Amino acid sequence: MKQAAQGLGFFLLVVGIVLVLVLSWKMNPNVGEYHFLPDWLSAWADRLSNNQKRTAVPFLGLGIVAGVFLLLLQNRTSLAWLYTWGILTLFVMVAEFGQYFIPSRQPDMKDVFWGISGSALGLLIPFLGSKVQIPLKK
Repeated sequence: MKQAAQGLGFFLLVVGIVLVLVLSWKMNPNVGEYHFLPDWLSAWADRLSNNQKRTAVPFLGLGIVAGVFLLLLQNRTSLAWLYTWGILTLFVMVAEFGQYFIPSRQPDMKDVFWGISGSALGLLIPFLGSKVQIPLKK
């Protein structure tokens, strides 16, 4: 059962990484054309006022999945969480740098900031969740 959960966690990480790269490296930055996203999320993400903030959303999800994966691996050391955040930070930079090679896109440091923030918050959710002890009544 544990191996199946770890396999699912790894699969979700890979899907999340591919999804982030697809969304980051498409010619048109608008996501409304993707029907797998809820309409409310597409509408919010495609608003000009949310241009940079929307970068945090997929990295929030990726951070949550990475954090749950760490818990499934039973790797609860602070250093493991810090390394994971560092890897996600590098991934944000790679995803943003890739836009340099797309004629209609340009890298933006604000996107990097929002991606790093989203991944940090995403990791924080399972990290803090693992620290909560709920007393059970007998």
